[in-house]
Amino acid sequence: MMLPKTATRKILVAVPAASLRVDSPTVDEEEKESKATKVARIAGLLAIAGVSLLACVFGGANGVVLAVLGPSLLVCAFYPRYWWPSAAATLLFLVPFAYASGGVIFSYLVPSTVIMFLYVLGNLGQRPEWMGHGVAILMGLLAVYCAFQIPFGGSDNNSRKLIWILLLFFVVLLPSIVSSDPRMIWPLALMVLVCGATLSVFGITEYVFKANVLSEFYAAAPSALTQKWGDYRILTIAGHPLVNATLLAVAGTAGLAVYLKWNYRSALLVLGLTASATILTQSRTGIAALVVGVGFALLGSMRGRSQGRFLASFSLLALAVVVFMQVDSPLAQRNSSVEGQGSSELRFAYLDNLPDLMQASSMWGTGPGLSDSALQKAGGYAAGFPIESSAVQILVSMGILGSVFLVAAILGVLVLSVRRGAFIAPAMLAAYLVAASGFNLFEAFPTLVALSGVLLSACVAEACVHTEQKLDRSHKGKAIFGARA
Repeated sequence: MMLPKTATRKILVAVPAASLRVDSPTVDEEEKESKATKVARIAGLLAIAGVSLLACVFGGANGVVLAVLGPSLLVCAFYPRYWWPSAAATLLFLVPFAYASGGVIFSYLVPSTVIMFLYVLGNLGQRPEWMGHGVAILMGLLAVYCAFQIPFGGSDNNSRKLIWILLLFFVVLLPSIVSSDPRMIWPLALMVLVCGATLSVFGITEYVFKANVLSEFYAAAPSALTQKWGDYRILTIAGHPLVNATLLAVAGTAGLAVYLKWNYRSALLVLGLTASATILTQSRTGIAALVVGVGFALLGSMRGRSQGRFLASFSLLALAVVVFMQVDSPLAQRNSSVEGQGSSELRFAYLDNLPDLMQASSMWGTGPGLSDSALQKAGGYAAGFPIESSAVQILVSMGILGSVFLVAAILGVLVLSVRRGAFIAPAMLAAYLVAASGFNLFEAFPTLVALSGVLLSACVAEACVHTEQKLDRSHKGKAIFGARA
């Protein structure tokens, strides 16, 4: 029977559109969560983060122990495993463990670290087939290299080396090769948006009143944090303005990426809030990270289509940032102030001292997390300060060969994921890495190292969404043509 031309045209248009649409991860109907269950889990995570925040602020050392063990046990006991990275991200955004009075161990042993460690152990052997063996081989070579760093590295602090090596593999790298559950990306993206909006509203309100309800907590912390800058910079719940800028850039990038992929218009509101709050941190690297993340998201959404829209959108965005930096805004004031210019000069000083730093760190590097020991040996203009760049810290602490293995493994995960259609998590990861390059994120705030593992695992999980959908469409096609035959 012949179909009318209009009906045929509708079918030809509708089928490709349906095949390209990615509304949510492909799962069996009986495994889909009800809306009430999703809301309950979101509310549960926010409640856990709130109680942990109160325990950190008012509970002293014992409260910090409770804030670490309590969330870890609750999440692992009552949440399915594909929600664990979302829980880890929520706690990183909303609980300032770096300022808690729990001793040095709590700089590393936080709920997010424990949760991701257990996530790896629970998912061992679930590497997606499409990843091949290249990334795993690079991680194996890096593991051998790190083993040599313990006795031969430029620093003698072997216990700290071992802690960082465990963090590097079990919290950062290994989650990416055991994350084959595509259901993980949706709750993670949602919780990042919720947390980003929370920080933004908190920060904008703080800037209006020039006061933070946690200021006494920050001032009493082992690494005291006060408003020591010429202009007011927001601290929100996360603490340091540069940490806030990193988290806000990640959340803002997620806002645009979620809108482009799932057409959730409310996500654009989060983008607007986080962009405004990022400006109030007065972090130039944070703004750059947001621009890079947004550009990555635009480029990812244009995959397989005309690039003209991407170039036009990204050009307008870059132009808006440049113009904004020239007007009388908090960011412009920071950029033109003596303090801001001195901060920039200090960061360039590390590049001038880089040959001396590499020589002081030995052929193997100082060992992960110990770049400051090379800085003290090398001396020079920046000797009294930490290395204010995570990129330089990695190069000094891991050595040239170790840095090559590490960067190659991360790029391998990123490229493989992007090639299979992922762009929400890769864009967030790009924003995170750019923001981290502007200050000493990893060594000064090791609690945030877990976020890199969360985002790397999300890259793979998002790619698995597209892989399952392609397989699903392939099976449906075979069934149709097989029936016709």
